[in-house]
Amino acid sequence: MGRYILILALVIAAPFVAWGLWRLIRGGPGVATPTRLLITVSAGATVAALLILGVLGLGEGSRDGAYTPPSLQDGQVRPGRFEEREPAPSDDPIRS
Repeated sequence: MGRYILILALVIAAPFVAWGLWRLIRGGPGVATPTRLLITVSAGATVAALLILGVLGLGEGSRDGAYTPPSLQDGQVRPGRFEEREPAPSDDPIRS
């Protein structure tokens, strides 16, 4: 979850950082900050990042197994995880 928040924070901040760097390099007074444009680009990039993160599910791992909830072992909390399931035995003699 923390990784998603960091990625989204970077995506939101990227247009503002790019504008600031451009202003720093170009210099020159009198150029108004296009706040509305920066917010629109930032919002669009955030929506795109959310869609990409949702589709790719970065680091989610396999969800096909049985879920084991978080547990306390040796004084440490072990996070919840999905464990591989044994394939169900088949009654079909050809497949076994």
